[in-house]
Amino acid sequence: MNANFNHRAMGMPVVALLLALIALFAALSLSPQKATALTSSSFGGPSLVQSSVAENDAQGVERRLLYDDVVDTYRLFTGIAGGTFLQDYYFGETTKGLAYRQYYVRKAPTLLGTVTYDFGQVYIPGYGSGSGYAEVWQYSYEVH
Repeated sequence: MNANFNHRAMGMPVVALLLALIALFAALSLSPQKATALTSSSFGGPSLVQSSVAENDAQGVERRLLYDDVVDTYRLFTGIAGGTFLQDYYFGETTKGLAYRQYYVRKAPTLLGTVTYDFGQVYIPGYGSGSGYAEVWQYSYEVH
């Protein structure tokens, strides 16, 4: 067994390669970049937000705010659509823009009301025309 190993990756000694990667990651994490926030989206995974807006505080100092599109309202349909009985089928989502400094918390939804549909008055994605009713729900958000 040879005690003089010459560990190399891409023609460079492994230790030198690791040090170069550490330096690269340190430089990337310390360089100024556009604000990025990881926030959770409705009924899905996180969304990576890459936008911000400016706000002036009472002293006239400009602060950057993060911005995300969030779910405002949605509907839960119960009835028959395309020959299939559906109960609490999620559809009709609307979104709105939300500006915040650090993070936001989505609160429990509030029931705004109920809409009744005769056959052909509503289209349910993936099923077709339907009849029944839909509860209209709205989220509220607490920004920090």
